[in-house]
Amino acid sequence: MGLPPHRISNHEIDTEACKIVSMKFDRNWEMRDVTGRDFGIDKIVERFENGYATSEIMMLQIKGTESVIDESNPRFSIATKTLLYAELFAAPFILVYCSINNPEQCYYLWLQEYICVRLEFENKNWRNQSTNTVYFPTKNVLGSEYSIEHIEYVSKFPKFKDSWIQYYISVVDLGYYLPKSYCYENMKLEDIKYTIQGIAKNTERAIRNSKYIPKRFLSEHMKDLVELVEKIENSCEKPSQEDYLKVLVYCNEIRMSMEALSLRFDSEHLRLLYEMEGIAAFSDDIRDGIK
Repeated sequence: MGLPPHRISNHEIDTEACKIVSMKFDRNWEMRDVTGRDFGIDKIVERFENGYATSEIMMLQIKGTESVIDESNPRFSIATKTLLYAELFAAPFILVYCSINNPEQCYYLWLQEYICVRLEFENKNWRNQSTNTVYFPTKNVLGSEYSIEHIEYVSKFPKFKDSWIQYYISVVDLGYYLPKSYCYENMKLEDIKYTIQGIAKNTERAIRNSKYIPKRFLSEHMKDLVELVEKIENSCEKPSQEDYLKVLVYCNEIRMSMEALSLRFDSEHLRLLYEMEGIAAFSDDIRDGIK
């Protein structure tokens, strides 16, 4: 006698895990199911703030288990094709591993960052394997006090990255308005005004784009430059040579600060942060910078 379709145990477990994970997100998050063929994304979550959309989304792949997860070393064997798929996304791709018999054991891992700062260092050949074992930071427990702030940070990361790039471009563009050489005594007021207006435009754009950049990456001379440029713009007279030289010095020092900012894109630096702080690019200093 024929039998109706049978749902295998793994599907039942993962379905139960999805229910548990849905309850781990508070009302600030909208959780959506994924329709169409399954390529590794089980849920999409979007963050709202005071009821308003933020455009901050994350992709979730949710895996369940009936077993107790080793809390001292939580890990999961994941298909390499899923890791490669995660790399394609600009939005964070999160792996969630949940024990359906112990819902408090619900670990999460930001796959793109994990690949960049750990997997690439520990196993250069990982792309040629069919599966890879990934290890969850023990404090990455979904629903914990730590995870509430950390997950919000992760969801904002694409904005952070774009902010860094736009800030970098704005600061580099300051160089277009700096004179290659000059004799101050022979400079006309309109030439100085042209330089100052260009610097003002780019510093304004840089400040606007620095909203999500940690304070430790920003030059301390940006404020000094803004104040001095405003002073010169509001005057109808030719600025003193001292003030004009200060503008040029501040611009060059701000441009040189790009070395600190570029560390955020250096894999060796990310690895150091991962080892020292538990997760790359996330520490008390950075939280202070993004609030």
